Amino acid sequence: MVTKNSSILPALIRWQARTQLVWQLNFWILVVACIVLVSFLVGLFGTLDSSVADMVIPYSIKYGLACQGIGLIYYSLRSAVATGITRREFLTVAQLTAIALSLLLVIGTLLLGGIEQLVHDAMGIPTALSGVHLYGSLGQVHLVLIECLAIGLVHIAAGALIGTIALIQGPARRWFGILPAIGVVIGVEWALVHFGGGGSAEFAGVDQSALLWFVGIAVVGIALPWLAVRRLVRDIGIPGPESPIA
Repeated sequence: MVTKNSSILPALIRWQARTQLVWQLNFWILVVACIVLVSFLVGLFGTLDSSVADMVIPYSIKYGLACQGIGLIYYSLRSAVATGITRREFLTVAQLTAIALSLLLVIGTLLLGGIEQLVHDAMGIPTALSGVHLYGSLGQVHLVLIECLAIGLVHIAAGALIGTIALIQGPARRWFGILPAIGVVIGVEWALVHFGGGGSAEFAGVDQSALLWFVGIAVVGIALPWLAVRRLVRDIGIPGPESPIA
């Protein structure tokens, strides 16, 4: 629905893009630094026999995305709605932002993992995956895409639900309110472990049935938090007019 204030919507999109660009740039620089540092320390004090990027990227990015999901609602919703954006329009922009951030996880996984593999190959170092994935190698781009999109969107959706509940609930009840969001993340992480395979070069990838089960669970894990957010944001009070978005 286009409102009389819909001209503010492009400004909101630009503001979100600038905010996310700065955050993502700093965050990925930190991730690269961590990969280099951990690789150096493991090589110095032990044997570098698996992918360090595969240890650093999944955990740092997905929990970073959960924090991004919290911030999308907790820090941005009230200010945006106070300028005239409807809650529905804001959530549409937030969902587009979530997809973009999850695609960055796909690109980062492929790019940094590929660079690391080239370096390891040049040095004669093994590059076996160290975690559980739907894919057995970065060459299975379609499985990398499915897994990263699912995991990224689930964590952002759960973060958005936590941010929404944090705005509504009082301090004493807030922690009980975030349990459903945490449960969604645990459920999808379990699905990855249950339907994925071992992190090794010999693992060829999941079969079609396991992939469908994982995707189905992930879709539910993405949809339920967003549906809850759409319902709960109606109860969030909005302050007087202000215009922090430009």
